[in-house]
Amino acid sequence: MKEESAIVFHCTRDYVFALGAMLQGLAGHAVSCSRIIVYTDFRDDAVFDALRGICRGIEFIHYPREAFLREFGLDASKPNIRLYMNRYTHLCYVKFKILELLARFRHVLFMDLDMHVTANFDEVFSLDCDIAWKNGVPLLAKFSRSGLDAAGIPCLKDADRRTPAPNGGFILVNDTMPYEEAYAFARDLFCRYAEYFNGTIDEIVFAAAVLSMGLRLAVLDPEVYNTPPLQATARTKIVHFIGRETKPWSNAMFQRVFPGWIRDYRQFSGRTHCVSDKVKDWGQAGLTSCRLEFTYGGDQKFGMSCQIAPDRSIRCSLAFNAENYAAGAQSLHGLMECLRRAGQDGGRDPGALGPEDLPALFASLHSRLEQALAPEGPRSDPCSGIPPGSAPVQGS
Repeated sequence: MKEESAIVFHCTRDYVFALGAMLQGLAGHAVSCSRIIVYTDFRDDAVFDALRGICRGIEFIHYPREAFLREFGLDASKPNIRLYMNRYTHLCYVKFKILELLARFRHVLFMDLDMHVTANFDEVFSLDCDIAWKNGVPLLAKFSRSGLDAAGIPCLKDADRRTPAPNGGFILVNDTMPYEEAYAFARDLFCRYAEYFNGTIDEIVFAAAVLSMGLRLAVLDPEVYNTPPLQATARTKIVHFIGRETKPWSNAMFQRVFPGWIRDYRQFSGRTHCVSDKVKDWGQAGLTSCRLEFTYGGDQKFGMSCQIAPDRSIRCSLAFNAENYAAGAQSLHGLMECLRRAGQDGGRDPGALGPEDLPALFASLHSRLEQALAPEGPRSDPCSGIPPGSAPVQGS
């Protein structure tokens, strides 16, 4: 008899700390699932026992690189495969193996480890669909990075520029689909084309299966699930720290904006004595300043400096390059307007804003930047704190 649900993670030895923080977050918000499944490339009974102390229903599947290459008949000397595995891990390649687990579970959810749970999300397991995700870059745009002609790929012949593909950090699959057929399809596509990609193939196989097999897709609300930190609002349940410079274990600003992550890590390390030199606890270090840089394609670079003073005041500055002076000037105007609405006028009222106000501030700034750069023009109130766009699946 099948178990109800599973949450799946991929974990290498040097990211045990992130897994531990995730498990603390799931437990802290009483997220219900029958089992936690963790694919690892290492064996360490002491580490596994420590993790079992947080979650008794955890199961470890040893899946080393050699087993991966053998299972899919891949050549590790191929440039793209070598680049991908050296930059990330072979485990990232095979998110679609969650389809295999539908033989054991009714619902299987994959989650990246660079996430932070801020609220219970049990409603996801009740969605009436075959598969659910937050839309990422469309399918053909992802596929074009390989240099292959999608028109020559039979399973992509019906795709157009709007055909959706996921951001791979949070994907739910249900056993209402023909999951054995879906896994065989994904495996075949992966084996045929993996060597042409140094990323995104793990997302492409899901999108192609939805397109070719007519699977029922639920598009998750990007403000609630799998939300980048700059777009997080009070409705956000799962923050996804996408990008190398945004991780809460090293980025001082996001660690202050989302203090729950470092609390989860402290609880995990305190209970298990598992610590990592990747984690910088900026709160204990007493740091009060940090810098954020983000890019909107091509030469459209913007930088933002944020300083948190001992009196809890915040000083912000926005930098932009000469090629984007107009967009940057509009963004700076929008930032100042947002500051005024929050009760701080140009830094002259040092006690009005505190670190807890940063998520709405940065979401507002992100929205303003997006509008300034959008060719079709503004799409929402630039100071509302709500990024433009919506999706049919809402959080409770």
